[in-house]
Amino acid sequence: MPISTGSVTSQLDKLSLEVIIAVVLLLDIPSLTRFCSFSHCIMQLVNSVRQYTSIIDHCPDIIRAIMSIQADALHCATLYRTLSTTRCSICNCFGN
Repeated sequence: MPISTGSVTSQLDKLSLEVIIAVVLLLDIPSLTRFCSFSHCIMQLVNSVRQYTSIIDHCPDIIRAIMSIQADALHCATLYRTLSTTRCSICNCFGN
């Protein structure tokens, strides 16, 4: 049985904002994009997460690339942390 948009939104209303943000940060970008498509309220909620909006604002090409190949290995928090570092995780050299 498919999940209705109204039931998803009403179920989310029962959770605290901190729990919802923690869940959003654990979603990979393709799943997060699908989650945003449930309703306008969910989209607004996700867009209020600082880490997600920073990725969208500063790295839209990375999001497009992730979506085009449906890469689901990195969740939002890991992607944000990786994009926020100044050193390469492989060679430990500083980047721009």
